[in-house]
Amino acid sequence: MDNLKTPGTHLESYTTKDLDDVRAGDLAMKVFTNVEDIASAIDPAEDRKLLRKIDMRVIPFICVTYLVTYIDKTVLGYAAVFGLQTDLNLHGQQFSWLSSIFYFGYLVFEYPTSFAMQKVSVAKWLSANIFIWGGVTMALGGCPSFPPFAALRWYKVEEQPIRGLLAFDIGHIHGALDSWRYQSIIIGAVSTLWGAFMFSPWGLAESCLEARWLTPAEKRLAVERLRGNQTGIKNTTIKRYQIVQALLGPKTWFFFLFGLSTQVMNGAASNFGIVRVRVFQPEDYTPANPVRFIILFANLSAMYVQRWLPGQKTCIVATPYVLPAIAGAAGIHTLPRYKTGSLLACCWLTSMYTASFAMIMTLITANTYGSMKRTITNALFFVSYCLGNIAGPFAFRAKEAPVYSSGIVAMLTAYCVEVVALLGFAVYMAYLNKKKETACADAGINIEDYEARDLASFRDLTDKENSFFRFSY
Repeated sequence: MDNLKTPGTHLESYTTKDLDDVRAGDLAMKVFTNVEDIASAIDPAEDRKLLRKIDMRVIPFICVTYLVTYIDKTVLGYAAVFGLQTDLNLHGQQFSWLSSIFYFGYLVFEYPTSFAMQKVSVAKWLSANIFIWGGVTMALGGCPSFPPFAALRWYKVEEQPIRGLLAFDIGHIHGALDSWRYQSIIIGAVSTLWGAFMFSPWGLAESCLEARWLTPAEKRLAVERLRGNQTGIKNTTIKRYQIVQALLGPKTWFFFLFGLSTQVMNGAASNFGIVRVRVFQPEDYTPANPVRFIILFANLSAMYVQRWLPGQKTCIVATPYVLPAIAGAAGIHTLPRYKTGSLLACCWLTSMYTASFAMIMTLITANTYGSMKRTITNALFFVSYCLGNIAGPFAFRAKEAPVYSSGIVAMLTAYCVEVVALLGFAVYMAYLNKKKETACADAGINIEDYEARDLASFRDLTDKENSFFRFSY
């Protein structure tokens, strides 16, 4: 490993300069005063107690944030059900443009945002984005036609795939405004209020180092328990060699392919999925359809199956969740239109793929080390995420309504590409791990040297540099 002593060297032989070198690598090193602290023993009981405290404080913030931002984004799909296209006199591909233009803004701001988060507080940056996006969503409720509506979609917000009931309930408000306008105003207001709360001193902390609700001892333990991840917390230095590694590594472009293939489906489903359900079940469309329950079941079951299976299993678990979606898309494409019940069931089956996307996100986090390398990799992934979401809605051509044959074929193709990419990624990661094992053996590096491994955890080494790191798949 770069700049470390010979493998097997004990921590007592490291100097103050060695600690200074490590401290320069990661912000987490602020909590340590000497080298021995880095590899100090962790009390399992204290670790479990701290984990429960972190869960109670952090998970609710994440869940609520995912909820409000995803409902904000998918409000267009619900608005289409409640008369948006008629009220704004949309024609041709204008609805597809409204779906896609959101991601043009996302695409433009992706790299500036990635570099900004390298330098400023991620928590504050996210809070400001949520606040601004909530205001934009509220403004959508006042748009009289396509041009201003399209202009206001030119913004970005972070999201994850979960469903909500709120948009449907608001859609049944009967007042002076059109139903879909109430959706935009009320949901946007909720986001704005949540963004303001997130930005406040009582909101989400940047990291365990800034968490007011942790004692100094708990902050140190929170850092120590992460050393096995070999990732550290954050480094604010822009390192060009890590940028090069990210751009030239095949692993990065696997992630790019994942983003593209999964989001062609998402771009179509987020905005046309509800419309398809309305076509197959026109008389009694309600939120009681099992789509959201299928998504919940798929994600929870995938999480538990992955946890219980031994060894490397993420790709193996993710792949079967794409297969029902393939069957569903094939059924929608081939079944006669009069078999509405079967078509509706096929439409629901396509939601199973969401579990695979959640697991792909964990693959990116688990396999990309080095702060700058992770920043570039994440940015490229979300570029592909935007491109997929831009392309997806345009596969649904207005002249093909309500069958949308081209859109269904595009979704079916994307599902198949995702399966091939998952299997290819697993094979490539296994190859890289074998290559690392051989290199360590040739160099005489003892991968069981826990002291040297703990010291390496906070040096901001990339996954390629760190001899102790192994890829997950």
